[in-house]
Amino acid sequence: MAKSIKLTNSQYWDSSAVVTNATGASLENLFYKSTASYTAGDIVIYNAGGAGSEHYKLYVCQQNSTGNLPTNTTYWAPLFR
Repeated sequence: MAKSIKLTNSQYWDSSAVVTNATGASLENLFYKSTASYTAGDIVIYNAGGAGSEHYKLYVCQQNSTGNLPTNTTYWAPLFR
């Protein structure tokens, strides 16, 4: 199930803006998918807190990866620490 992020304060967010990752994927495609292939520089959103949590973090791919969770530091690094 895909989650959505609501950016509702129009003083700071333009609702017509499109957020993309390094490969041009739209925000809806930024959520990590275990079946997707990622290359170095790709950015994903991952629920690091597990099921029922809303603890989302951004991760950047360090080397080509398919099926490796963003918490696997061999392939991923948190975008912000």
